[in-house]
This record gives sequence, C-alpha cells and structure tokens, in this order.
Amino acid sequence: MVRVGLAATLLAAAGCRDLQIEPVKIEIADLAVVPCDTNILLSLPPNERKVHCYEVQGTAFNPSPRELRKVNLYGVIADAEGTIVREGRIGSLPDLGQGRKIPFSVRVFFTQKLREPLKLDAFRAKGLT
Repeated sequence: MVRVGLAATLLAAAGCRDLQIEPVKIEIADLAVVPCDTNILLSLPPNERKVHCYEVQGTAFNPSPRELRKVNLYGVIADAEGTIVREGRIGSLPDLGQGRKIPFSVRVFFTQKLREPLKLDAFRAKGLT
C-alpha cells in the first residue's frame, strides 16, 4: 500500500494527475457455457487431452470513460447438482476501450467429467485504467 501511495505521489508530482489506480467494474451479460470444440483438445499435447473443456461466453461492457487493461473475469461455476467446481478467477478478457461492449469466450478446463448442465453465478469483471 505504501509503494502505491509513493508511486501515485511521484506520478502526480510529474504531472500525471489523471492516473487512476483503482479497479473499474465491467458489466457482464448474456452468459452461457458450452462444451469446447473437439478440435481444441486435439491441439493439446497427447498427455493433456484427457481434460474436459468448456467455454464461458458472454458480453463485457466498459462503462468507464477510460480504456481498461488487465481485465479479469471472476465467478462461480457449479455442476447440475449445485456442487461448486470452479470459484474465483476464471480467466482474462481483452483490453476494453471506453464505452465499448465486446463479446468474449473464455476456455475453462477440468480434469473430471462434470454433470451438465453447468450453472454460472456471481460473474463479474474488473480492469485497471
């Protein structure tokens, strides 16, 4: 925390007063989860092809007047019985321009077969300016 404060002070003194270090919330909508195309697994090394792949798809909207970088997607994925199979950071999204809405697709790999349909909950994204 002290390093960030010192860095912000030095940048402000150097004329970078528009610097914003805090994360910006991104609006996530149109969520869906689908099995990956089987060709994706064929591109993996043979010893890694036993994984089960799904794509989390949706749209991300940047309501900020600034471009966002280092955008991370977070959420909860549960199987058909409600057992949480993944929680926390799901993946990263591309940089988002100001006021821009983009479709996204993030691959998620599991070592065991999951009971479908998968359920998505509490998805959110944050990026830095």
